[in-house]
Amino acid sequence: MRAELHEEARRGLSAAASWYEERTPGLGDDFAVEVLHALDSIEDAPETWPAWPGVRHAPTIHRFLLSDFPFALPYTVLKERSVVLAVAHVRQRPGYWLKRTKALRAQ
Repeated sequence: MRAELHEEARRGLSAAASWYEERTPGLGDDFAVEVLHALDSIEDAPETWPAWPGVRHAPTIHRFLLSDFPFALPYTVLKERSVVLAVAHVRQRPGYWLKRTKALRAQ
Protein backbone atom coordinates (compact mmCIF):
# COMPACT_ATOMS: atom_id res chain seq x y z
CA MET A 1 0.00 0.00 0.00
CA ARG A 2 1.49 3.33 -0.99
CA ALA A 3 1.91 6.20 1.42
CA GLU A 4 1.59 9.76 0.20
CA LEU A 5 1.87 13.21 1.65
CA HIS A 6 -1.17 15.47 1.72
CA GLU A 7 -0.39 18.66 -0.22
CA GLU A 8 -0.14 20.66 3.02
CA ALA A 9 2.13 18.00 4.51
CA ARG A 10 4.50 18.44 1.55
CA ARG A 11 4.64 22.15 2.28
CA GLY A 12 5.28 21.44 5.95
CA LEU A 13 8.10 19.05 5.07
CA SER A 14 9.69 21.63 2.78
CA ALA A 15 9.40 24.42 5.37
CA ALA A 16 10.84 22.32 8.19
CA ALA A 17 13.69 20.99 6.03
CA SER A 18 14.53 24.56 4.97
CA TRP A 19 14.48 25.72 8.59
CA TYR A 20 16.92 22.98 9.62
CA GLU A 21 19.12 23.58 6.58
CA GLU A 22 19.43 27.30 7.37
CA ARG A 23 20.70 26.49 10.83
CA THR A 24 23.04 23.64 9.97
CA PRO A 25 23.96 22.74 6.38
CA GLY A 26 23.01 19.13 5.69
CA LEU A 27 20.52 18.89 8.56
CA GLY A 28 17.60 19.72 6.28
CA ASP A 29 18.54 16.79 4.08
CA ASP A 30 18.81 14.55 7.14
CA PHE A 31 15.32 15.61 8.17
CA ALA A 32 13.87 14.93 4.71
CA VAL A 33 15.54 11.51 4.57
CA GLU A 34 14.05 10.57 7.94
CA VAL A 35 10.58 11.55 6.71
CA LEU A 36 11.10 9.46 3.55
CA HIS A 37 12.12 6.47 5.69
CA ALA A 38 8.98 7.01 7.77
CA LEU A 39 6.88 6.93 4.59
CA ASP A 40 8.54 3.65 3.59
CA SER A 41 7.73 2.18 7.01
CA ILE A 42 4.12 3.32 6.78
CA GLU A 43 3.86 1.77 3.31
CA ASP A 44 5.25 -1.53 4.59
CA ALA A 45 2.98 -1.83 7.64
CA PRO A 46 0.41 0.97 7.93
CA GLU A 47 -1.48 -0.49 10.90
CA THR A 48 1.67 -0.81 13.04
CA TRP A 49 1.65 2.63 14.66
CA PRO A 50 -0.84 3.55 17.35
CA ALA A 51 -3.81 5.84 17.08
CA TRP A 52 -3.15 9.51 17.72
CA PRO A 53 -3.75 10.00 21.46
CA GLY A 54 -6.97 11.81 22.28
CA VAL A 55 -8.26 11.83 18.71
CA ARG A 56 -11.35 9.79 17.92
CA HIS A 57 -11.78 9.55 14.21
CA ALA A 58 -13.01 7.08 11.64
CA PRO A 59 -10.90 5.96 9.95
CA THR A 60 -8.26 5.92 12.66
CA ILE A 61 -5.55 8.57 12.58
CA HIS A 62 -2.24 6.95 13.40
CA ARG A 63 0.88 8.64 14.77
CA PHE A 64 4.39 7.94 13.51
CA LEU A 65 7.01 9.66 15.68
CA LEU A 66 10.33 10.54 14.05
CA SER A 67 13.26 9.34 16.10
CA ASP A 68 15.80 12.12 15.51
CA PHE A 69 13.56 15.19 15.18
CA PRO A 70 10.63 16.47 17.29
CA PHE A 71 8.05 15.75 14.59
CA ALA A 72 5.20 13.32 14.13
CA LEU A 73 3.35 12.18 11.04
CA PRO A 74 -0.39 11.88 11.54
CA TYR A 75 -1.78 9.58 8.86
CA THR A 76 -4.88 7.65 7.98
CA VAL A 77 -5.25 4.41 6.07
CA LEU A 78 -7.71 4.46 3.20
CA LYS A 79 -8.66 1.66 0.79
CA GLU A 80 -5.58 1.72 -1.42
CA ARG A 81 -3.26 4.21 0.25
CA SER A 82 -2.17 5.86 3.44
CA VAL A 83 -2.29 9.64 3.57
CA VAL A 84 0.07 11.59 5.80
CA LEU A 85 -1.90 14.63 6.89
CA ALA A 86 1.01 16.70 8.21
CA VAL A 87 4.65 16.84 9.12
CA ALA A 88 3.76 18.17 12.55
CA HIS A 89 6.09 19.56 15.20
CA VAL A 90 5.13 17.81 18.44
CA ARG A 91 5.04 21.04 20.47
CA GLN A 92 3.39 23.45 18.08
CA ARG A 93 -0.29 23.90 17.20
CA PRO A 94 -1.62 20.49 18.25
CA GLY A 95 -4.33 19.11 15.99
CA TYR A 96 -4.19 21.88 13.36
CA TRP A 97 -4.15 19.18 10.68
CA LEU A 98 -7.43 17.55 11.76
CA LYS A 99 -9.47 19.65 9.33
CA ARG A 100 -7.63 17.97 6.45
CA THR A 101 -9.52 14.75 7.11
CA LYS A 102 -12.78 16.26 5.82
CA ALA A 103 -11.59 16.27 2.22
CA LEU A 104 -10.48 12.63 2.54
CA ARG A 105 -13.96 11.44 3.52
CA ALA A 106 -15.25 12.33 0.08
CA GLN A 107 -12.62 10.14 -1.60
